[in-house]
Amino acid sequence: MLRNFLKENDLASTFQTCIIGFMKERETLIGKRIMEKNNIGLAGEMRVCAEFLKKGYQASITFGNAKATDIIVTSPAGRYLRVEVKTSKNGRNFMTGFFPKYTNPSKPHPDLWVFYLPDKDLSTSGDRFFVATHDEVEEMQLIANKGNKTEKGKGADNIPLKVILEFSHEDAWTKTTRLLNSSEPVDGINF
Repeated sequence: MLRNFLKENDLASTFQTCIIGFMKERETLIGKRIMEKNNIGLAGEMRVCAEFLKKGYQASITFGNAKATDIIVTSPAGRYLRVEVKTSKNGRNFMTGFFPKYTNPSKPHPDLWVFYLPDKDLSTSGDRFFVATHDEVEEMQLIANKGNKTEKGKGADNIPLKVILEFSHEDAWTKTTRLLNSSEPVDGINF
């Protein structure tokens, strides 16, 4: 009986090693776009929402396809922020689709953007977050586009990580507090 137990434990250890190997291989495949785009985006939204919650903010994911907002962050006073999450699939850039979607400043837009760069070793300790206001994202997008605004149907906007790194957006979660506590209307709307 003890011999069978030891054999089963060796098998369990081997199985655990296989699972870890599979997870690392799966992560490699995700980078090669094997995993569906929506799943990667949703996983990023969940991770960013968890980070908001860990930092003491009230946050909730909005579910669905073609939604206007990924996460809603609310204050005790009833103010809310619309958050757009962009997860890097390749570790080099973030697909934003900024222009032409947000060319009309009178249309609703995200108040905050969080660019999420997952740790490539499946550990959350190496995850990186870049928090920017909508105006800051527009500035970065114009730099990435060399001053041009992409027209509808004429390409896709993305912001390279190297452009984001030129700014002080990493772990800039205090922008959330500043916007939630501001007496200025967010997106022209008083709450």
